[in-house]
Amino acid sequence: MFAQIIETPLSGAERADAVRFVREELVPALCDEDGFSGAVGMVETGTGRTMVIAFWERETQAVTPPADRGPVFRAALAALQARATAPRSTSTWEVGIEL
Repeated sequence: MFAQIIETPLSGAERADAVRFVREELVPALCDEDGFSGAVGMVETGTGRTMVIAFWERETQAVTPPADRGPVFRAALAALQARATAPRSTSTWEVGIEL
């Protein structure tokens, strides 16, 4: 299993809307992607940074660029980035422990 970590900095005003958006738009869009295995969303309240950790069955799925994903996911990710105060960062990790 692999994890794709998407970090997006948000202002305080955007934070509540972004959490709702991730829950209602981004995660459902991920569910349509091949190999998607689940996700966790977090907010660092002091800074406004948000992090979505999406879990994928294979590394090739985790490293697939947004441009190669489905249109619903691309639109949801673009809408999240429009709320951001800086560019998002993305990294991919191999999951070593599952509980």
